[in-house]
Amino acid sequence: MADPLKIGAVPYVNARPLVFGLEDKATVTYAVPAKLAGMLRTGEVDVALVPFVEYFSGTPYTIIPDIAIASHGQIKSVLLICEADPYDLKKIAVDADSRSSTALLKIIVADHFRLKPEYVEMDVAKLGVQGALGKGADSVMMIGDPALQADPGAHFVVDLGEEWTILTNSSFVYAAWLARDGVDLDAATALLAEAKEQGKAHLTTIAQEAAASGGLSETAVSEYLHKYVQYDLSKKERQGIDFFKKFALKHHLIENDEDIRIHGQ
Repeated sequence: MADPLKIGAVPYVNARPLVFGLEDKATVTYAVPAKLAGMLRTGEVDVALVPFVEYFSGTPYTIIPDIAIASHGQIKSVLLICEADPYDLKKIAVDADSRSSTALLKIIVADHFRLKPEYVEMDVAKLGVQGALGKGADSVMMIGDPALQADPGAHFVVDLGEEWTILTNSSFVYAAWLARDGVDLDAATALLAEAKEQGKAHLTTIAQEAAASGGLSETAVSEYLHKYVQYDLSKKERQGIDFFKKFALKHHLIENDEDIRIHGQ
């Protein structure tokens, strides 16, 4: 009998529909995106839901088909919160937990706002908006559940998913399932596809459970999962990946011009 698949996933509410029921069928480890990427590289997990920028790290991965965390327009959980006009930014606080969101931010700031600010890594989730701004930054990027829970007050809020779609007229893929070499891709694809379908069918239950754990209302979580997060990796998401690769290479955010390898395609 084969060993259970070792799966890594982020602990954010937007990932819950993609891991629905998996803990009964596989070994699931939860960690922030940057740590998951390291675990996938070292073989601690077989498949991981990681920032898409990890695909261009130089490690040979295969993408599990038809599944992603994406948006076309607003996403609500990847925000730039600014003290003043976002067209006049000087110093942006970023969290090292997600390289894809940071790369997205740098592309938007360079190609949409036409700025070259300083980027400073901070523990943004712990500090919060006011804490990060109090350390000298004039803006702060928030991702995941902390972004959904953030109180921007009177500050300017830039939704980076929305700005990406304005810039490219395409979707943005924040994360996808990447599998390392040697994994039974047919088995992994079947398992993860079933979890996605079950998760999408139980979004109300997921919203209730997320609200019960604190920090967000059931209504807010339900609206977020139903309206803003997209879970497919279809033609429009592939177009977004192509745009991302072009911009990321232009700004030296990735070094490897990898062909996109999706299992079965």
